[in-house]
Amino acid sequence: MQYTSSSMMAVFLSLSFCVTSICAQTPPGGPATIGERDFPATVKFEDWSDDSSVQTYTYELLVQTGGVGIGLGVLFSIFMLFHLMCWGYCCECCRCFCFRKERLRSKSCWQQKYRICWLLLASLIIIIGIAGILLVFISSSTLYTNLDGLFDNVIKLLQDGEDFYCVGSVPATLRSGTSLEQIKADNGGTYGVLAKCSGSSVGKFLHTSLTNMNQTFESVINLIDTTQTIITAMNSTINAIDNSTTQCLSINATVYVLYNQSTFIKSHLDTIHGSGNFTNVLPASASIPSVDQQDLIAPNSTRSYLVKAKNSLVTARNNILPTITYDLDVETRKSVDESWNSIYTSLINVGNSLLKQVKANVDMESDAEDGRDSATSTESWGQYVMAAVFAVSVVCLIIMFIGYTPCKKRWPMCCGAYMVFFFFAWLCFILGIFMLLSMIVYDSCGCDGTYTSAGCITMRTTIRTNSKYNFTINNVTANLAETIDKIITCPERTTANGLYDYSADSNFIDIFGLRNAFNYTDDVNDTIAELQQAKSTMNVTTELNQAISQIDTAKSGIALVAVGRYYNFTQDHSKYVYTSSQLANPTNDPTYYPSHTPASVKSENKIRVAELTGVNRDMETQRDLLEIYKFEFNTSCNNIVTDANLIDSSVNASRVAIDNATLQIEGFVGFIATINEYTPCGWIGNAYENIVVGDYCENLFVLLDGTAVGGILCMASMVAGFFLITIFKDCVEFHHSDKLQRIDPGDGRVGQDSKVGGIELVSAERAGKGADGEDIAVSGGITAEPNSPDFEQVTTKVACDPSPIGETVDDGRAPI
Repeated sequence: MQYTSSSMMAVFLSLSFCVTSICAQTPPGGPATIGERDFPATVKFEDWSDDSSVQTYTYELLVQTGGVGIGLGVLFSIFMLFHLMCWGYCCECCRCFCFRKERLRSKSCWQQKYRICWLLLASLIIIIGIAGILLVFISSSTLYTNLDGLFDNVIKLLQDGEDFYCVGSVPATLRSGTSLEQIKADNGGTYGVLAKCSGSSVGKFLHTSLTNMNQTFESVINLIDTTQTIITAMNSTINAIDNSTTQCLSINATVYVLYNQSTFIKSHLDTIHGSGNFTNVLPASASIPSVDQQDLIAPNSTRSYLVKAKNSLVTARNNILPTITYDLDVETRKSVDESWNSIYTSLINVGNSLLKQVKANVDMESDAEDGRDSATSTESWGQYVMAAVFAVSVVCLIIMFIGYTPCKKRWPMCCGAYMVFFFFAWLCFILGIFMLLSMIVYDSCGCDGTYTSAGCITMRTTIRTNSKYNFTINNVTANLAETIDKIITCPERTTANGLYDYSADSNFIDIFGLRNAFNYTDDVNDTIAELQQAKSTMNVTTELNQAISQIDTAKSGIALVAVGRYYNFTQDHSKYVYTSSQLANPTNDPTYYPSHTPASVKSENKIRVAELTGVNRDMETQRDLLEIYKFEFNTSCNNIVTDANLIDSSVNASRVAIDNATLQIEGFVGFIATINEYTPCGWIGNAYENIVVGDYCENLFVLLDGTAVGGILCMASMVAGFFLITIFKDCVEFHHSDKLQRIDPGDGRVGQDSKVGGIELVSAERAGKGADGEDIAVSGGITAEPNSPDFEQVTTKVACDPSPIGETVDDGRAPI
């Protein structure tokens, strides 16, 4: 029996120290690194309910966490129950046969001199429990620091997103409480709000794109409007040719008037000179300006040239009229309007979505701050909660320990033991939850101590597996599953000025393959084609040059018309007036007429001279009018030539403008295609590393794992301490029994109290109860010689200070 009790004690001690040793030798990664588990990273979350690998993983978690602590709690609680029964904590009758007190008392390990070893061992176990509590406290106390860091990272992510969308005053204005609608109203709509974005943000890009687009399409519309003036100018020039033709008629009529007047004057002069001697007073008929055949033919021939010039202009106008008035003014204008409206609407919609996201981020910033305040509001006491929970294990042991020393009372030990038995399973469940969570975090990240985006392979695989959603922009679909890995590991590249340093692997557009989504070439191809088609037909140089040549010829023809341009009609007028006065005085007739000249001739010459005076004046007037008509004709022709040249220049300028407009459109489309230079994704990579890898995979795991390790130490000390200190209850009873002293019945009266040698003795009536009301053992006596070891003794409890541990009687044995 001695061997049996010693063996059972060794088993309990071995069990306790094995658990403690396992906890102390946990690998650097903590309990989560123990065992093999395969996290189902390649299985989509939606398929977890039916997947065998998920079921296997769940089974492994349950096994390695002891059924989330419940299994271990129940198992050890059963052991504790039997232990309590075996050591008589329910009642003496339930003590196991091999653990009865009369058997244990004779064992050497229960002797008084060995109890100090039990005491030291119990103290060590309690110290281990306290160390576990400290570890739990240290781990859990970082919770609020980690939470604060998490919210900082979340807010930074939101603000980085805001800067990605629109760097500038817009986010700050939204934070001040101004609504997005009010900001739009104050700035003239979405376009005006985007103007407040700067840097390399998408908003700045959109505003620049919209500005370039407006300028480009406005220039095309201005080009179309300008070409309409070409038709107007050509019509005006054609009308000017018609006017010049009319002027030719006037010139022609004037020439014929001059011809008749010249003929009339010459005829009269010849008649007068033939009737007398008027050489000295009247001009000779030969000196009178004549109208030759060239003068008579030139106006009509000029008209034919003008008609040819007009026909050339009409041909030129008709050649470009459909192009300008229909192709450009109708079709191209419609195409431009449609392209303008389509691209503008598309970009404005993107801008509206962008500004809504900025507003959402600002709102989430506020929510994050509220969440931070809520989460950290319990910091003053929350950091002690987990330590306090696991401190229950040590408190129970301390109560048991106090019952053993210094109180030497059984009831504190019983209370502590019952408390351990009651709380153990619950604490195991709490510990199991921490172990379960730490294992899930450890397995889902797969970092193996390398807390970087590249190191946490399992997390990346899980994200890639569950990133099944695709999204479409402008009919181009991005496959999130194929690209998410590049997004969450996207590097941040900036220039010395803090602007985005473009590379194909660090922006959303290139990674998602969305370049074609912002390729608006198809939207403007019709416009460009129509402009180029218009350009090909807008070539009227040949026709205009022909018209100019005809006009120049017409001018040359009219220039040949010259009747008395420099003739002095005033001098002739004076001669006619003088001659008329001479002939009016008959006394002067001998001077001019021969003597036999009939009176009728003289009378007719007076009339002829008077007529010459009037016709001479009229001819001078017609001569002057002819010069005016010629000047006006030349001016008109010069204007026509100028207009024709301007028309040709305008047409050629329009051709150049079409090329420039085409380049502008292509440049604008090309600029939009550079959106990849405004969509850096490094902020997502930073957020992934800071939040997912840093806050979740590292900080949360360290917190959970550290708490689990501390909890294991507490539970191990709780188990070891329970099994060890429980057996101390017998030591307390043995301790009180050891204090019983032998009393000589002859030195006092039976039934009365007395003192022997300064020691208070109690009567037999009081011998059955101790001072504290506990039952004490009373032995009978034996008959022997006085003062001999066999002398009949009466034993009773001594109400004095306990003797030192290890005290013996005279014969060297332990006190009874």
